Amino acid sequence: MSTTLIKSGSIGLLILFTLASGLLLSRMGRPHNVLISTVHKLVALGALALLILTAFQVNRAAGLGGLQMAVVAAAVLFFVGAIAGGGWLMIVEGPAPPIARRLHQILPVLTVLSSAGSLALLLGVGV
Repeated sequence: MSTTLIKSGSIGLLILFTLASGLLLSRMGRPHNVLISTVHKLVALGALALLILTAFQVNRAAGLGGLQMAVVAAAVLFFVGAIAGGGWLMIVEGPAPPIARRLHQILPVLTVLSSAGSLALLLGVGV
């Protein structure tokens, strides 16, 4: 089993855990549970870091084409946007602005889709 496959599976599991903890946080309402929100943020950051690290390693070993780089870049941008949107939700006093809530509903979906595409492309190159 290749290390790229193991890392890709780990990234997928981290993303699923991030989504599950995010859904739990949204169901629990405000004020957010500090432990769950901290774990949610750290796991998301870990998934992002592992995705970037894996992309760099595959690029160094096998070289990524333009499409692969574009999909990975989109995943990273959506990740960063989702993290920033979540941060915006956390710092707002009182009810969150509707735009912040909507962004943090849409960006995670785009993050999952682009990350899945990135992992599929990285596996195709790195295996």
